[in-house]
Amino acid sequence: MFVVALLAACEKEPVTILTLGKAGDYFYFGEKVQVWTGVDADLHHVTYDWECTGGQFDGVRTQHLFENLWIAPDQPGEYLITVTAHTATDSDVRQTKMKVTGYFAEDFDYGSKNPAGWASSNTTLAYEDLNVNGTVDKVVRVPATSNSSNPQLRRSMTGVPLTPPFSVRTKMMYAGYKAVTGANDVTTANYATYLSLTFVQPTTNPEKPYIREIRWEFCPPVEDTKKNWRLRMESYTPATGKSAWATANGNNMANPAPFFANTIDGWNELFSFAANTFHTFSMTIDADWKFSAYVDGIAFVEKSDALKSFVADNVLMHLDMKVNQFQLNVPRKSASSAPNTEMAWVVSRVDINDKNSAIGGDVNNIGFEELK
Repeated sequence: MFVVALLAACEKEPVTILTLGKAGDYFYFGEKVQVWTGVDADLHHVTYDWECTGGQFDGVRTQHLFENLWIAPDQPGEYLITVTAHTATDSDVRQTKMKVTGYFAEDFDYGSKNPAGWASSNTTLAYEDLNVNGTVDKVVRVPATSNSSNPQLRRSMTGVPLTPPFSVRTKMMYAGYKAVTGANDVTTANYATYLSLTFVQPTTNPEKPYIREIRWEFCPPVEDTKKNWRLRMESYTPATGKSAWATANGNNMANPAPFFANTIDGWNELFSFAANTFHTFSMTIDADWKFSAYVDGIAFVEKSDALKSFVADNVLMHLDMKVNQFQLNVPRKSASSAPNTEMAWVVSRVDINDKNSAIGGDVNNIGFEELK
């Protein structure tokens, strides 16, 4: 009887790690990233140990749980997270690679869960793995669900100041768009897609005019006789409560300084692309307050002095800009009965970089990389 009891006491309690998950693929400096593991074992008898080759875990409370919170380091590179699951008589180990960049990167790979910090209006977001040209892109689909209000995907940036120099790059494609008609160009209400940066009232010039929005509009499915792009800046004067829009020069892209000087729009082949093809759109304000815009890495506006001209024209002390929100606006439905997919953009990645801290991070003096 003693031998039988001893053998029973020594019976192995097996454990096998089935999954090691993480909330994303690319991470920015200082980002807090949820990681978790799933095992095949009697869960009442399992403990966990977490290790990492860079960064750190958020406190000791989660060190022996099945999930943990990893804080990315302030150096770019690839790091390993290792979890070990233990029972009294067995253990198993699994690793996952964590890729860290110097800027905020959103890959929209959270399944059906809305990524933290993002919001939407008049659209039903759909998260999916999209196979385009034989490659899988994790995307968020942004279709219009309203014919009376602009559908949009947006991210507030009020929690962490985003100040120049900074870059914002968006990779996306359109999967559906309004039918081409005689009036279908970028200047026609509700037909344009636009990427927008909005800014808050600067503390240095509380009563003076300031730049409230930079809006980059385009409408791909138009002929070259129509206008398929417009780049505009909105200024606002608190003392009078009035705003004013200025529009880019469409005929002078070789020397667009200042590009907000008049009301000419234009057509450019960079914005005339087919559906279901990914393209990147970048906006940058550098350390010298020069504005640049790129399509697929090709300069559309490069080193414009428009912002400096705004300061001079309004006799300001200096230019003070702090981004309030980034958003993508999708054209409205043409009718309430139109299919939701009539106007839809698919976004696979958004990168945001500034000189001091990635969005959500708290690491200073990171350095600045212009995104194209």
